[in-house]
Amino acid sequence: MIFGDLTEYMLKSQMHLKTIEKIERHGKFIWLVLSEDGNHSCLLMHFGMTGFVQVRGAKRFFYKSAPEKEDNTEVWPPKYTKLIVKAETMDGQKAEFVFGDARRLGQIKLIVNCNNPRTVPPLNELGFDAFLEMPPLNDFSKMLTRKIGLKSLLLDQSFAAGIGNWMADDVSIQFPFICCRLCTKPAFIHPPEFAILAKSRREIYMKRSKPLQRLHVL
Repeated sequence: MIFGDLTEYMLKSQMHLKTIEKIERHGKFIWLVLSEDGNHSCLLMHFGMTGFVQVRGAKRFFYKSAPEKEDNTEVWPPKYTKLIVKAETMDGQKAEFVFGDARRLGQIKLIVNCNNPRTVPPLNELGFDAFLEMPPLNDFSKMLTRKIGLKSLLLDQSFAAGIGNWMADDVSIQFPFICCRLCTKPAFIHPPEFAILAKSRREIYMKRSKPLQRLHVL
């Protein structure tokens, strides 16, 4: 389920001695941008419901409901590890991280010879990023063409990428006067309401992590 048709040999051959230039995200997907001699490929990851990435020696991030006893940095690799990536920095320092998933609902995909993974599936099937690309009110209003409730619309990744069930629930709780309306009705969201909604949605979202320095995959 996690790797699909991707084999161990394909992963090793495509990642060995590649440089991790940067890490990007759109919606619920994150990917490593790999390069070698000007050629680019991407290791695309989707966490599903229980997937995670953990760096060796660093604390793992959990949902608030996760038990604290699982946060054990001394056990390596951590339980439910599916992929281990070993790398080193430009000055020779070793680094290692894993992708893990207890319920095997996550996904790992390798996109080769691609400078912009957002132009190919599955990323080109996603809507605007709900954290980074919230459209202005006029543009947002024009996108409301379906007779559907707000929560259902927010959960549709082809409309707005990145909002999960608990985020949509938080929005619904804070704005019940909006959630009771159908999206195609006139004046679905008034300008003052939209400003509050956009601010709340941004506060609900997790803070972005700092960018990592360049790594070479071993």
